[in-house]
Amino acid sequence: MEDKMLGFYTVGDFALATLKKLGIDLASLKEYTRLDSFEKELIDELAESGDL
Repeated sequence: MEDKMLGFYTVGDFALATLKKLGIDLASLKEYTRLDSFEKELIDELAESGDL
């Protein structure tokens, strides 16, 4: 079972995007630094969209 919610996004993507919107520096989080560039772009796009 995968924790997919909507398309490519996972619960973790929403959590990290929310932290980014709150002003947290994601680069300081080991969970974020382990992600590949595709996943980081998804999180950045989600944080910049009005969907959160």
